Formats: sequence, C-alpha cells, structure tokens
Amino acid sequence: MRHSLLALLVLGSVTGCPGKTAPPPAATTSNPSETATPEPEPEALPEPEAGPPESAPGPCRVGGRLWDGKPENCSYEHAGCCYESAADACAAADCAVEQCNVLESYPAQIACQG
Repeated sequence: MRHSLLALLVLGSVTGCPGKTAPPPAATTSNPSETATPEPEPEALPEPEAGPPESAPGPCRVGGRLWDGKPENCSYEHAGCCYESAADACAAADCAVEQCNVLESYPAQIACQG
C-alpha cells in the first residue's frame, strides 16, 4: 500500500494536478473578416488647383526682411526682422514716432515709451 501511495504521489507531481486545467487558447476563426474591424475608406484627394496657392504673409512688416542673426546689412531690428530706417522699425513696433526710442546697439533695437 505504501508503494501505491508513493506511486500516485510521484505520478501526480509529474503529470500535474488533475483539478487544474490550462486556459483555453485564444479563440480563432477560420474567416478573419468576422473578427477584424473594417478599415474606413480613404478620403478622396481634392482636385488640383489651377494656380499656385496664395502665399501667407511673412512675419515682417512692410519694408522689413527676416534677420539672419548677423549684424551686417541690418541697421534696425525688431521682432526678428531688419529694417532700413528707424521709421519703418518704429512702425513695425506699433510705436508712434514721438514715442519711439532707438536704442544704441547694432543693429539698433526699438523700444516704445509709455
């Protein structure tokens, strides 16, 4: 009897506990379209335009150009743009002429009083 209990104990540990079962494998179907979500139809492309698109206005006001960071050829600077005259730079800064200060730097910076 001892040998039979020992044999059952060894057999149970080798084969695993009969009360526990492995989880079922993930459900698969033979038809993948049943479980897959349908892909939306791609949107139609717009018709090509006859001419080039309108360019967006640049960040610089009239009379200004983007500053490349080099002081050469840039007398007055405001908000990343170079201007040839103090009047143009003051206008870009929305300063009235009588409230516009041109700071002594190169390129000159614009500051509004008031």
